[in-house]
Amino acid sequence: MDDGRKNWCMRMPTDGPRITATVDGRGTLFAPMYGGVSSVAAEGENRWFAPIRGIPTTVTLLDERHLLLISHQGAARVVNTHTGLDSSPEMRLAGEITTSDHGYGLPWCGIGESGCPVPGPAAVDTDSATAYVTVWTPGADDPELVAVRFVDGEYPTLEELWRVPLPGGRLGVPPVLSDDGATVYVHDADGDLRAFATADGSGTWSTPIGYRPDLPPALLPDGTLVTGGRTTTVWKGPDDDHDDDAGPAPVVALAGGDGSGRELWRRDDLQQLTNPAATADGRVVVAVRAADSSDDDSGPGIALHLLDGADGHTIHRIEVPAATGPVSGLSIDDDGHIALTTGLGAVYVYE
Repeated sequence: MDDGRKNWCMRMPTDGPRITATVDGRGTLFAPMYGGVSSVAAEGENRWFAPIRGIPTTVTLLDERHLLLISHQGAARVVNTHTGLDSSPEMRLAGEITTSDHGYGLPWCGIGESGCPVPGPAAVDTDSATAYVTVWTPGADDPELVAVRFVDGEYPTLEELWRVPLPGGRLGVPPVLSDDGATVYVHDADGDLRAFATADGSGTWSTPIGYRPDLPPALLPDGTLVTGGRTTTVWKGPDDDHDDDAGPAPVVALAGGDGSGRELWRRDDLQQLTNPAATADGRVVVAVRAADSSDDDSGPGIALHLLDGADGHTIHRIEVPAATGPVSGLSIDDDGHIALTTGLGAVYVYE
């Protein structure tokens, strides 16, 4: 991170939903691959491979010994982080899918359509080892939000706590969990952000935001939710007809901390290209095209805006003129480093 040097490089299979690898405290990577998850040591050596039905959409550490895997076909299980061996029996969240094709349903994962049972990562509460994930069982009229808990002990297992319907459909956007673990947030098919109590799955509020995001909201320390952007890096499937301009994606802030879901502020002049990134002091960073009014989403130049979480005004703006193409990610580490990655493979880091 300090100088941008590449430590090592490994060629990997690339297919399926795009989620990043999980890293443990020793620098070990748990990388999603076609048909399973690979454990890669900090030095780049392969340690083990754990197969799973389909393509992993959730690869999350529950603790130092247990890694939760959920595939886009709804296969869920927990494996040992040291060996890759099963720590729980497999659970079929979307019922029995008889095909042996790991790629079954992939074209529909980007938009969360019924052909893809589990399109995106689960929101995971590591304190209770509970995951919250959207599931669309083949043949069902509506998708569902499902809560699953890992129970350790003499006979470790996964148990389903509850599932509630999401009438009207969903997006391929993953759920987000509140800091206290009491509420889970998820977008429906119209883009509205909905809140559910994690205790029993009961709905608490639903708020329209005026567009359909491709990425989840950022959660500020006070519970404010800042909605995500749209990105052309998400393949919408063989019937997709939208071009390089992914459409409007303003920055919208909703009150999650007080349980109301009311809109606090919005910036329609900013069109987000990826996920927003929250800071520990209540601010948020968003990535937009340098020429905010440009109709060409693939044009050169990206700008990072540091926004005040209270009212949305721009505190600081960083120009990244060399950046081109779609944006694939935006993050902030504990030391305040801002990392921007593009779909063309470039990485930019700022303090």
